[in-house]
Amino acid sequence: MVRLLLIGIAVLILMLAKKGPGYRLVISMAVTTIIIVSLGAFLVPDTPGTLEEGIGKPPPEVKNENQETLDRSNQAYVNGLKAINRKDYSTAIGFLIQVVPEDEHYQDARAALERAQRERDRQLLAEGKSKIEAGDYEAAVKIFEKILAYSPGFAEAKELKRQAEEKIRAQQIKETDKTPAIDWGAAKNRMTKWDYGPGTVGIAVDRTRVSTSVNTDFGFHYEARDNDGQYVWLLVSAINSGGISVTVSTDDFTLSTVDGNMVARNEATFSQDYFKTVNLSPGKTTSGWIIFFMPKNNRYLLRYHGPGGPVEKGIVL
Repeated sequence: MVRLLLIGIAVLILMLAKKGPGYRLVISMAVTTIIIVSLGAFLVPDTPGTLEEGIGKPPPEVKNENQETLDRSNQAYVNGLKAINRKDYSTAIGFLIQVVPEDEHYQDARAALERAQRERDRQLLAEGKSKIEAGDYEAAVKIFEKILAYSPGFAEAKELKRQAEEKIRAQQIKETDKTPAIDWGAAKNRMTKWDYGPGTVGIAVDRTRVSTSVNTDFGFHYEARDNDGQYVWLLVSAINSGGISVTVSTDDFTLSTVDGNMVARNEATFSQDYFKTVNLSPGKTTSGWIIFFMPKNNRYLLRYHGPGGPVEKGIVL
C-alpha cells in the first residue's frame, strides 16, 4: 500500500510541473492528503486480523455464584471421603456437612456423614473406656459428655458416664471424709436434726420407709430385683448455712451399708415429690424424696458430697 502511495505522489508532482497555478493548487491539496494518509500508515501498522478479532469476540468466561458453590461442595465431599479413609471422623464430618442439596453427591454425602458420626462416637467410646481402665474418671466423664452432646440417646455412653461419676464420688468421699464414727445408739433420734460437715450445707431426714416395689406418677413400675434387696425411701432436707448460694442435687447423695456397699439414687426416685436440683440461697432449705435400692438392713449411712459438703448421717429404720 505504501508503494502505491509513493507512485501516486510522483505522478502528481510531474503533473504540477506542466499545469497552471489553479491546477497546481488542487494537486497540492491532493498531495497533502496523500502524505497524511501515508504517515498514518507508517505510524499505525496494518496488522492483519486486528480489526476482525475485536469484533464479536465473546467476553472471558466468568463462573456464577451457583457454580462456585457446587465446586466447593464437590471438593468438600471429596475431602470428607478422604478423611473417612484416614479414620479422621471429626474432620470428615466438618467437610461433609458442607455438601449442599444441589450437589449430585448429596445423598452419598448424607450416608457418609451418618457413618462418620457413628464411627466418631464409637471411637470416643473406646477412648472413654480406656480412661476408666486407667482410673482417669474425670477425663472419661468429659469424653462421654462429648458423645452425648452429639448423640443424646447413646445408652452405653450414658451408663459409662454414670459409672465414672460414681467412681469420682467414691474418691471424693474417701479423700474428704473427716467426720467422726457414727453413734448408732443416738442415730435414730438425730435423723430429723441437722448434721453438718466442714462445709456449709446441713442435712436431715424427716421420714423413712421401705418397699419391694415403686409405682411412679408416670406409670412406670419398679420391682425388687432379688429377695435380698429393698427400696429405701428417705425424705431428705438440706439447709444452706453459708453466706453464698450453693447448688444441691439428688445426685449429691449416696447411701451405704455399714460395710461400705455404696449406691447412688435409684431411677425410681423420679416418681413423686423427689428431691430436685436447686440453687439454695443462704438460710434457705429444700426437701424431697430420694429412693435407693439397697441390700436389706436397718442401718445405712447417708452421705452428702456436693459443693457445700461433705456431710454424713446415720439412718436407722
